[in-house]
Amino acid sequence: MPRPSKRHIANMGESAVITAEKTYDTAIYARLSVEDSGKKDNGDSIDNQVYIAKQYVAERPYLNLCDTFIDNGETGVNFNRPQFNALMDEVKAGRINCIVVKDLSRFGRNYIETGNFLERVFPFLGVRFISVNDNYDTNNIETNSESLTIALKSLINDVYAKDISRKATAALGTKQKNGEFIGTYAAYGYLKSTENNHKIVVDEETSPVVRDIFKWKIEGVGNNTIARKLNDMGIPSPNKYRYTLGLLKSRKYATMLWSNTTVKSILQNAVYTGCLVQGRKKTRLAQGLSAAKQTPDKWIVIENTHAPIISRETFDKAQEIMQTINKTYSENVGKYADKGNPENIFKTLISCGDCGINLSRYKSVRRGKVKYHYICPNYERHQTRVCPCRKFISEPLLIESVWNAIQSEISVSVDVEKLVRKAQNGGKMKSRAKTIKAQISEAKGKIERSVNLAIALYDDYSDGVLTESEYLFAKTKYSEEKRLWEQRLNELIAEEAKHTDTFINDNKWLAALSRFNDSKSLTRDMLVTIVERVIVSGKNEISVVFKHRDEYEALIRHTTEGEVNANA
Repeated sequence: MPRPSKRHIANMGESAVITAEKTYDTAIYARLSVEDSGKKDNGDSIDNQVYIAKQYVAERPYLNLCDTFIDNGETGVNFNRPQFNALMDEVKAGRINCIVVKDLSRFGRNYIETGNFLERVFPFLGVRFISVNDNYDTNNIETNSESLTIALKSLINDVYAKDISRKATAALGTKQKNGEFIGTYAAYGYLKSTENNHKIVVDEETSPVVRDIFKWKIEGVGNNTIARKLNDMGIPSPNKYRYTLGLLKSRKYATMLWSNTTVKSILQNAVYTGCLVQGRKKTRLAQGLSAAKQTPDKWIVIENTHAPIISRETFDKAQEIMQTINKTYSENVGKYADKGNPENIFKTLISCGDCGINLSRYKSVRRGKVKYHYICPNYERHQTRVCPCRKFISEPLLIESVWNAIQSEISVSVDVEKLVRKAQNGGKMKSRAKTIKAQISEAKGKIERSVNLAIALYDDYSDGVLTESEYLFAKTKYSEEKRLWEQRLNELIAEEAKHTDTFINDNKWLAALSRFNDSKSLTRDMLVTIVERVIVSGKNEISVVFKHRDEYEALIRHTTEGEVNANA
């Protein structure tokens, strides 16, 4: 094993910078189960959590604060939270290697999942975890008792969350049975009473709109038509109205329009007759499960809890009309179920090139014949308010166009494969492949040499041949050499892949297309394997975006290199 001499180390440089402690790219994480309006003034408010964590980081120069992630209004019993997921994306990308929280309960209240992150996930990813108030730092755990303490705290947090859920569910159930409103905001047409937060009162501004919706429905107007009419009249949709009142904060609600589903939900809501219908979902936090929908027989319905906007007779009439429409539709679907093509092979793959929404498959029956078309639901609901052009393309035309595009792509793949194989068999290409193999062998030898020299360094340091500063300097030098040669090795391996016989077999573009060389018709499997997206723009202009374009371009470059080398 080669050993560096003291003279050799002295020639590496006159001085070396020795870092006393590793610097960590740090992120702060904060969470609150109920949305913090900014009025809270307790230890768990978002502002307070962030303040405590920032103070901790500011006092430690080795913690470099990069970002702050906040989940406001997210439960702690699971880790499926938007900002936590964003934080983990940064961790996996190598941009964050230290996480700081105010205390463990803010990180999570699920004992098993929390323990998994602290004991398995974070150590595996090389992430330092710090809980300020718990005085817990994964870099400073000296005894098993500290790990046990954190495990117990995590278990207590889990039990606490489930106990609170059980008590809260019982309390809310009692309020529901007493006819008290417990929702976040009232149904459209009502507002929460300023005198009693558990009562709702008629909203004089929006209640006339509710009456008009029921009136139009009874007159035979369709839900889509009602939605378009309300949009044309400039009446804000329910969520847009709540946004203007400050009840909803996200900007996405500022431009939200009426839709057929919004109209339908209003028409089916018995709250407008003066009764409260609650308990449609049952929380199961105590069991560690998400909320479950309840059947109508388990709903809590309390009559005469507030002033009605419409009569029971009007409500029942609207329900009767909708049931008749649904029955007729179901009968028609069943009547012609054996006609046409029941499988939607383009599902989730076809979109509008103008507004971006997925196109809907529309079924029509005329004179006993079933036809399918694809339409843009945004245009059908809102016309040019959302999408500038109508899309109405027949399924047979769509299938023909996409099939032709795929056949052309398969034809190209066959030609490219022939060219690549020809280039690979050329003398210049084989010579280059031999040179790359030799360079790979050299790089591996250099890496092994750096590792061996680094190991030998410690022996010299232990024997007193090297001082501590000389040892650290040389160790850094060999580590950097090893890193550079590993980088070079990866580049050579990638280049070798373009010059081996297995390159064609490993190419995802060729592999995907070769499966369907002998296919006679378009299938769902073919589309999912080959096609990224089918886009319909303007006046039914169809374009197909294929998968694995990077692999395709790599093959073209490979072919070009082969032709150039062969002709050199």
